Amino acid sequence: MSRAGEKRKRYTTSSDRKETAIFIQREGFQLDMACSECFKHKRKCLMDSSTSERCSECLSRNVLCDGVGVPLDSFPQLNEAADRLTAEEREAENDLVHYQKELKRVHSLIESSLAKVIRLSAQKDILRKKGHLMVQRGLLNLDELEAQEEAEEEELRQSTKRQHPEAEEEELRQSAKRQHLEAEQSRRVAETTDSFN
Repeated sequence: MSRAGEKRKRYTTSSDRKETAIFIQREGFQLDMACSECFKHKRKCLMDSSTSERCSECLSRNVLCDGVGVPLDSFPQLNEAADRLTAEEREAENDLVHYQKELKRVHSLIESSLAKVIRLSAQKDILRKKGHLMVQRGLLNLDELEAQEEAEEEELRQSTKRQHPEAEEEELRQSAKRQHLEAEQSRRVAETTDSFN
């Protein structure tokens, strides 16, 4: 009931008001912060908001009441509820951290498995192609096929050298140059060692 609603309520007699005050004293709750009237006179401030917006003392004396608050016995319940929510929040945070780590681990496993699937698929394609070549060439096993492929690759290299002799000459010059540099470096190391001795 609002204060405006209480103003519209008229107690027909002072006894009605006092009876209501007695009911509030018996059934009401003590406020955490007493109203100004109860605080000034050091009285217990009791209220029942379903009956009146004024405390029992102010209602009994028919004066204005500025008491607003919650029952004292509500605070332990509020604290317990807050503690329970805090504990549940921490548990949820711990679960979140655990699941994030687990998700990272699973993601790594997925990437590893995907790479393995791709690698095995490529190897299977190569094996299938080699199988077709074996049938086409009338070979009995993979060793024969690999030996034949190596021979073909060597023939291709030799053919390239015959078609481009300058490339072979350049390769020989580069090889000789490397050998000369290595020999020069070894000679300098030897001279340095002898100077210390």
